Amino acid sequence: FIYGNVERISPEAPIPIFTATREERMLGGAGNVVRNLLSLGAEASFAAVVGDDNVATQLTGLVGSEKHLMPYLITERGRISTKKTRYVAGGQQILRSDSETKKAITADTASKILELILPELAKHQAIILSDYGKGVLTPAICKRIIEEARTHKVPVFVDPKARDVSIYAGATVLSPNLKELALACGVDHFADDAALISAAQNLCRTHAFQYV
Repeated sequence: FIYGNVERISPEAPIPIFTATREERMLGGAGNVVRNLLSLGAEASFAAVVGDDNVATQLTGLVGSEKHLMPYLITERGRISTKKTRYVAGGQQILRSDSETKKAITADTASKILELILPELAKHQAIILSDYGKGVLTPAICKRIIEEARTHKVPVFVDPKARDVSIYAGATVLSPNLKELALACGVDHFADDAALISAAQNLCRTHAFQYV
C-alpha cells in the first residue's frame, strides 16, 4: 500500500497527481490466509512459489518474520512474483497496479513442491488449498495432495478458483463464493436458496466433497 495525497489534476491529462508519503508491505493472497491462521493461534506450514526477482526477496523477508510458521518457498527462475500495489489518498484507493503471471508452474517446480510437502502432510491437522489462479495449484498437484491427505485422514479445505472443480475432487470442504459456485454449475445465477442448496449437494455427489 502506498499512501499519499492528491491536491491537483495534471496539466498533461485529466488525471490526479499523487504525492507519496509512506508505504506498507504485507503478505497477500495465500500469504494473507496463513497470516489469519497465525493470528488465531495456529501453527502452520506454508508452501508457495515465487520468482527470482526483488519482489521474491521482499516476500521471503515477510514470510520469515512470521512466528510459528514453517515456510516452503520454491523459487522458479524467470517467473514473475505476484505484487499488487494500491495507491491510497484521502482514505480512498485511487489506483491498483498488478504485476503477476498466471502461467502454470513448470513440471520441475511442481515436483519440488510435492517432494517437500507430501512427507509432511500427516503431521498436520488440516490442509488448506488456497487457490488464487496464479498457476501454482495445478490439477496434478491438487490431486496428489488430496490423495495423500485422504490416506492419512487429514481434512482438506479448498477455496476454489478453477471453473472445473473436478480438480479438487475428494476434498473435505469446498468453499466457493456465489459466483464461483454458479460457474462450477454452469449457470448464470440461482433462482432461490433451494436451487443453490441443490447445486451444492450435486457437487458433493459428483466430486466426492463432504461439504460445499
